[in-house]
Amino acid sequence: MVRKSIAWLIPTVAIAVFGTNLRAQAQTTKNFEIQYNTLTQIVPFQPGFVRATIRGTSSDGAFGLNSFLSETYGRLDNPDEFPVVSPIARYTFNSEPTAIGLPSTLPAFFDTYSGGANQLFGKADDRAEVNFATGNIQGGGTITIFGGTGVFENATGKITFTQQDAFDPSNIPPEGVPGVAILKFDIQTPTRQVPEYTPTYTLVSAGLVGAVLLKRGKRQKENNFL
Repeated sequence: MVRKSIAWLIPTVAIAVFGTNLRAQAQTTKNFEIQYNTLTQIVPFQPGFVRATIRGTSSDGAFGLNSFLSETYGRLDNPDEFPVVSPIARYTFNSEPTAIGLPSTLPAFFDTYSGGANQLFGKADDRAEVNFATGNIQGGGTITIFGGTGVFENATGKITFTQQDAFDPSNIPPEGVPGVAILKFDIQTPTRQVPEYTPTYTLVSAGLVGAVLLKRGKRQKENNFL
């Protein structure tokens, strides 16, 4: 009777534990905000298109991210208005040339956010209005994160930002128009996989159950002969 119970129980235990042989992938989320002082350069590239370069610096960036470099292509979205009808030029910017109608033979860009060993890399997609009457630039958008180094290794997530610049339309400095950008980071980084159960643990568990029951049955049989 005891041996029949053992024969039924051991495979049942093995199947139940093997069925939960899973690995959980955990993630760590980092949410923070950094304000940067910026210099923005927008230069003609092709008819209806520009190249934009933005450099940012901060003295107290989270995780040491005290600088960034963003390079994008820009497309003039209101060529029928600017500059004859309106002094405001509206642009769409993107790291990928094909995203705004430029040929794929052009190199793609990406943003770099740096701080010692810690870096983030992302692709920009944003909009801006340049008002040549008032000397203001207002813009904002999203940077999609695709990797990093240091504490941001294999990072994903996004950065949303707004930026405001002021300049003298009659005297635009060659180093760029100064301004302020506020960036909000929503970053996820993977942590190590956590094993729930393993085949080794399963076999050991089933073996221990079987050994205990066999030993108990043997003792009962010996007691019956006494």
